[in-house]
Amino acid sequence: MISKKIMFCCSVITCSILTSACSTAAVQPSATISSAEPVHSDSVGTSPAATTIESNGTTYTLPLTSPSTRTYHYVAATAKGIVWIPAPPMTLVKGTEAAPVYMPDQPFTLYLSNTNDPHVSRENSQKILTLPLNNGQAKVIVTRLMGLQDHVIYHTASSFDDGAQPIREEAWVMEVDDPRSNTRIMDFHSTGGRLYSYGVDDHHQMYAGVSELPGKADGSYTTQVTVYDEQSNKVQTINDYKLSGNLLTIHYQGGEVVFKLASA
Repeated sequence: MISKKIMFCCSVITCSILTSACSTAAVQPSATISSAEPVHSDSVGTSPAATTIESNGTTYTLPLTSPSTRTYHYVAATAKGIVWIPAPPMTLVKGTEAAPVYMPDQPFTLYLSNTNDPHVSRENSQKILTLPLNNGQAKVIVTRLMGLQDHVIYHTASSFDDGAQPIREEAWVMEVDDPRSNTRIMDFHSTGGRLYSYGVDDHHQMYAGVSELPGKADGSYTTQVTVYDEQSNKVQTINDYKLSGNLLTIHYQGGEVVFKLASA
């Protein structure tokens, strides 16, 4: 009798183990497929939906041409609305797969959208400026975009597809509702280290650029501070300043203006 009970218990345990194993095998594939992360594809014929960028405390959704060129999308809040730049179609330069370099096949374009609409698209926006595709034989690439009251300031790099340093880097300013006002305010060189940093002060409506210029006999660099004042629409070299870490303090028109700097 005891032997029959033991045999019955063993049979129950064996069936339980097999049932559990089969149940686990059935669950595993579905758990592997499901994911909380969005999946993007660069396959031909596939158009990834969007990317998100935060500006001035609001997250904006932009149409995304390709996940590979996500970093070439920009958003800036202004008093006139949201200015945004989607990455144009771009091609990966051969031989740069380890450290990808992309060159535009079409020019960069700036659009204006409603500040209160977090989902921007070409259909609900106004095209305000299309940049040239080329600067001589080099391609023009937008590298930064920032808002300054009624203006936007953006950086461009004119580069060749051989991966060499840009032949020219420039900062531009444009009044949002007047594309004809688009003006270069300074040239700079940022490649190879912290040779150029910049900052904006929206309260004083100013942009500052800090260049480290080579040329001293001892091999050291000369610091040059240049500011653009939106109110006067002028660019000036500043000699009365103080640098402390990533903070630039300038004495300007009887007061102080402090900029938090970022590398270009």
